[in-house]
Amino acid sequence: MSRTLMVIAMCNLSMLAVCEAKRPVMTGESQSDSEQPLTAPRTQADSKIEWGIEAVGFAIGSFMDEPSENEKVMAINGVQSRVPYSGFAGIGSGGGLTVNALWNGIIGIQVGFWKASEKVEGSLNIIDYRSGSGNQYELEINKDVLHIPVALKVVAPTSSVRPYALIGLNFVMPSTAELDSQIRQRTANSDSYKTLHMGIGLDISLPVKGQDIRIPFTLRGNHNLDLGSKVSDRLNLSNCANVGGGFDCVTEYRTDWQWQALVTLGVAYYFR
Repeated sequence: MSRTLMVIAMCNLSMLAVCEAKRPVMTGESQSDSEQPLTAPRTQADSKIEWGIEAVGFAIGSFMDEPSENEKVMAINGVQSRVPYSGFAGIGSGGGLTVNALWNGIIGIQVGFWKASEKVEGSLNIIDYRSGSGNQYELEINKDVLHIPVALKVVAPTSSVRPYALIGLNFVMPSTAELDSQIRQRTANSDSYKTLHMGIGLDISLPVKGQDIRIPFTLRGNHNLDLGSKVSDRLNLSNCANVGGGFDCVTEYRTDWQWQALVTLGVAYYFR
């Protein structure tokens, strides 16, 4: 009889243990008193747009090469004539703001609003057809320009130093260009134009706790794909008069530079 009662008691204790394990958590009980609930793992990676604004300064070199001797010939009043042209080169400076919008900090768009003061110089060897002698004259062109580069930006997913590449277009809107020369009837135009824009750079993160501050450094280039190689593509002649076997014309030089090189340095703040 005692053995039977012992078996019944052990069965009752086993049932109580099972019920206690399956009992739902009651109000007022702590999470530690019950089994922790399971949550389903995330199946989609978080994505976001990373915004950044930069203040930059830069040096800018502007270049227009010299056409070959055959390409310096153009028709003036129906006569094929050689037009002196030596090309231009010079260095200017500028600065402005740049805005970045990057998906997950890897790929996106960069847009700049930059003001630049550009200066180039050139020289002309003008031959006097009456005497056969030549004289060299210096030319200098200065102009203020608004550059708006719009580029695709691709960034390497590294941490403290992030290399990146840029490719896009640069929209150039000059103000009035000023030409300084000893030769009379020489002017420079100030037409707007666009160029291919490309570059490589580094974003260097600064160790500022709780803030994303970077030093952007880039090497960039602009190439004017619409500019031809002939002298007739580089200047405009008007009011040409025959003087001593040659022509004396009002000459307007184009200032939509063939090549430009830029070195930029700045500071950037990225919003998280």
